[in-house]
Amino acid sequence: MKQFLFVMATACILTGCSVLNVPTADVKGNVYKYNYVYVIPTSGVTSSSGVYGNQYGVYGGSTKTVNPSEVISGYLMKKGYTTLPNVDPNLAENTMIVSYGYTGRRQLSLFSYASCVMIQFRDAKTHELIATCEGEGCGEDETADILQAIYSALGVIFTPKK
Repeated sequence: MKQFLFVMATACILTGCSVLNVPTADVKGNVYKYNYVYVIPTSGVTSSSGVYGNQYGVYGGSTKTVNPSEVISGYLMKKGYTTLPNVDPNLAENTMIVSYGYTGRRQLSLFSYASCVMIQFRDAKTHELIATCEGEGCGEDETADILQAIYSALGVIFTPKK
């Protein structure tokens, strides 16, 4: 019985009880009055399952890459927005500029962490802030963390309220 309690206590300590923070949004304007978006390009986030070796050779694990700006563009296209390759002055009053930022990691337990992201929407003509959203993700690797964080952040703004 003592061994069982020790194993259970050790498992609780190692896995922890932390959960992801609820995604938040600060909406100052109407994101639905815009037809076009320009998403500021980002570089890719790459994760790897590592490289290991033994007496038979060196082996590499799988590598995954995700580009946050492409994920955001795809999400907004599904919502009916037209993505632009640059800000067109003739369409500026109907265009939002979308920017992405990685805000760091938060330790959830001994072996897990959450990646945190922030996404901003600005009016292309006035540069006024329309909305900001933040989300966290915790997946099997860094790319899964970022995907989950982006979707949770955007979902707060673009999911209809009940």
